[in-house]
Formats: sequence, C-alpha cells, structure tokens
Amino acid sequence: MSDVWLSPSNNSNKRAIREVQMVLGVHPDGQYSRQLVSLVSDFQATNNLTVDGLVGPLTWGALHGTKAEKPKKAPAKKKAAEPKAESAKAPAKKKAPAKKKAAAK
Repeated sequence: MSDVWLSPSNNSNKRAIREVQMVLGVHPDGQYSRQLVSLVSDFQATNNLTVDGLVGPLTWGALHGTKAEKPKKAPAKKKAAEPKAESAKAPAKKKAPAKKKAAAK
C-alpha cells in the first residue's frame, strides 16, 4: 500500500483536501489542483520534507504539527431505506372463476 494519502490522482477525500487547503491558506474547494501541488511542494521544502507535492504521513503530520496519522474520512452518506420487495407489493389476489352465461331459450 502506498504512503500517499492525498494526490491529484487520489482526489476522493475532499474533506481532507479542504483541510490541507485551509492550513495552507487557500480557498477550500476540495480539489487537488496544480496550485495545491505547488503549495504543498513549497511547504515540504520549507519543512525539510521530501518535495513531491503529495500529502503523505510526514507532510500530514507537519501540516498539523503532530506525528504522522492518517486523515479521517468523511462519514458515508446513508442511503434512503428502500422498501423490501415483499412489502412493496401486495400479494396477488386469485381471481374468481368466470360465471357461466345462461343459455338463451
């Protein structure tokens, strides 16, 4: 498994990306843009980290002034409860047999 948590190709954790953007003083839009790569690279150079523009455990820790720890993911959105197939449809009623027509005299 890779030690890179946030990168332009791994742009799915918008909450963590916004957090990095706020720490670096840019508008938090949740997109790992070229501007963010440049800002992260500058931050890494300033803090004697490997300059690659990616946020891994060491960069994350330096951004937050703590030891390296994985960013928290946003809680998954709950899906609306779907009715069960059995309760969604009423059971089919059996039709009564057709009445025989009286013979005309």
